[in-house]
Amino acid sequence: MTAKLGFIYHEDFLKYNFGKGHPLNSVRIQMHKDLLELNSFFNNPDIQLIEAKPCSDEDLLTVHTPDYIDFIRKLSERGEGSVDDKDTPAFKNMFEITKTAVGGTVTAVDEVMHGNIAHAWNPGGGFHHAKRDSGGGFCIFNDIAIAIKRLINRYNVKRILYLDIDAHHGNGVQDIFYDDSRVFKISLHESGETLYPHSGFEEEAGIGDGKGYNINIPLPIGTFDEAYIHIVYELIPLIAEFYDPQFIILAAGADAHFLDPLSHLQLTSSTYIRIAELIHNLSHRFCGGKCIVLGAGGYSLNATPRIWSLIVSRLAGVELKDEIPVEWRSKYTEYFKDDHAPLKLLDDNPPKIDPERYKKISKYVSEITNRVRENVFMLYGFFKLIK
Repeated sequence: MTAKLGFIYHEDFLKYNFGKGHPLNSVRIQMHKDLLELNSFFNNPDIQLIEAKPCSDEDLLTVHTPDYIDFIRKLSERGEGSVDDKDTPAFKNMFEITKTAVGGTVTAVDEVMHGNIAHAWNPGGGFHHAKRDSGGGFCIFNDIAIAIKRLINRYNVKRILYLDIDAHHGNGVQDIFYDDSRVFKISLHESGETLYPHSGFEEEAGIGDGKGYNINIPLPIGTFDEAYIHIVYELIPLIAEFYDPQFIILAAGADAHFLDPLSHLQLTSSTYIRIAELIHNLSHRFCGGKCIVLGAGGYSLNATPRIWSLIVSRLAGVELKDEIPVEWRSKYTEYFKDDHAPLKLLDDNPPKIDPERYKKISKYVSEITNRVRENVFMLYGFFKLIK
């Protein structure tokens, strides 16, 4: 019997840690899993808890250069230094730990493609900044690109729809598949004018065979639910209709949430629910359910465990109680020495939007949506002609 959802996990996910004070705190994964366990999520027979298998060096080599892999191996042995200039410091055994994180996404692909599960969720994946020969933005190896290569090389998948809703542009995935029409890449993110990695502008549309298959939607500071959902619901079904994907990947970064300390967007948990529902529906409509969803960013330990739990519940078709269990709130208070643990999964105090900013952002969103739609129709028309 095929389970609806595979929850990919390994204790090493909690060891992917850059040290005290770093924004990426792997306790977010434990808190997310605890929240689900307290809701008896894993008691459902349609949900499988699947242990991630470390990826092989051969898997890494499908994307990364031998020199870069050796560089990371040596940093890992020393346990000091930096993957990039400052944001991604080395830590002891990071080579092996990162191979397990990457392996989680590879495991997700294999389990879905073997028909053991319909969808997979890997909270320990989504390292979209890593490039062929460099890391950065807390990303060492690019599990997303490695998973895509596996889909193409091992399973002969020819059309992969990749949606990235992390607040930061997915520059690594873009660069690796910039000339490849087998991957339709869509990234909604805070504009590179105000946020790392300072890329992902509208004109970055792909080259060669990949021209038109790379869509960037840079968003202004303060982008809110209504504007964001307008873009997603106007464009993603249209692109899926044109592209007819065989597999869908969602990088479900929770850092576009209004509580996130690293970005300046204003989404609430409701938007993440609607996106998860859309991706779930599209995966069944076009791919026989084949999709994987990855945790990616999310640096508010108040918001991220809640958002991820809402996302995975929609993938599994399970309703979670809105009220957060007292046991979880007690752990939160004890760990963070913070008496303001959230009471509910859904945000109970969403931000108020300034009327002038509302009008300005709404106008921008309408204009960029229309431009992207026109470009998709042009590509679709050309595609039809050459068929």
